[in-house]
Amino acid sequence: MGNKPRVINSKTVQALIAGGALICAFGLMIPHFLSAQNINSPQNFPDPNFRRAVEEHLGLEPSKAFTARKAAEFQVPLDLKDREIRSLQGIEFFQSIEELNCMRNQIITLDLTHNRSLKRVNCLSNHLRELRLNGLSELEELNCNFNDLKELSVAGLIQITTVYCSYNQQMERLDIAGCANLTAIHCEHTSLEALDLAECAHLKTLFASSTKIRRFDLSHLPELEHATFVFNGLEELSLANNPNLTELIVISNQLKTLDLSRQSRLRILEANRNQLEHVVFHPEAPLWRIDLSSNQFTSAPLVNTSHLLAYDLSYNRILKDDPAIAKIESDIGKADYDAAALFLRSGFMLTPQQGDPEPLREPTHE
Repeated sequence: MGNKPRVINSKTVQALIAGGALICAFGLMIPHFLSAQNINSPQNFPDPNFRRAVEEHLGLEPSKAFTARKAAEFQVPLDLKDREIRSLQGIEFFQSIEELNCMRNQIITLDLTHNRSLKRVNCLSNHLRELRLNGLSELEELNCNFNDLKELSVAGLIQITTVYCSYNQQMERLDIAGCANLTAIHCEHTSLEALDLAECAHLKTLFASSTKIRRFDLSHLPELEHATFVFNGLEELSLANNPNLTELIVISNQLKTLDLSRQSRLRILEANRNQLEHVVFHPEAPLWRIDLSSNQFTSAPLVNTSHLLAYDLSYNRILKDDPAIAKIESDIGKADYDAAALFLRSGFMLTPQQGDPEPLREPTHE
């Protein structure tokens, strides 16, 4: 009787990994007695759509045999988007892949802890309730937007630079401890009540709109350039040490004051629909768009007008004879501008080229 080929299963591989038997510089060292065994079975790849996608990536006909070693040596980006996949069980065999794209599927649980070579993971628009990433020391980019995660941990992933986890509306915890190389966080439309950025000194971009965060201290982020908090109910925002900040969007919050006196590079401020009574700008900040409409100002905050293209103070309590407005208008009038829109007040747009007001127009985002 001929010997029947044995089939290695994923549980065997995981047990050997845990025991330290599968070790190799590129990922997975398969012992000789297992390396020649076929792993292409419903036991190892129970999701037929994932199994077929794997076969296509390996250039195989359906159900054709391939070994654990072949899977472990596979390094081409694994593109699984839009395949109606429900489970990625079997992904643990692909120890050397650096990029995984499984966006727009129906995956609920994703365990990537054995895929130690991963640098980029895109799993947006699934039904993820659990995402395991611990040990992925090479991971640089993660996009898990539009899922059902209640918590996410990238703690200790020292190479990660970018995290997208927006539209996980039940997410209450984001652990970024030890992520010293993070430069961008997008955590909008979540249930986060706090976010510890103490170890993120290189952060440049922070989008945290529609969260439950009420107080934010960004003073320990000296490289921060862009920050957006819209519809947060934000009451306090500390920006004591952010000299590189160029764009701040804080629309529809509960802020009463903003101290921007140290933001010498600030170009855009959108702070409409707050409770602002007082804002201080750096005297040389190259501001070119300011929206302070629908606040509680009784006098216009003074600004550097040398680059100013739009300044909206409509729907405040500013008197027509406010000396601050007179000074700003005078400064604008002394400048030589080609742009049409320079100063917005009381629902109208005034320009140095014409005295008659035009209807208020929303400044265009660039």
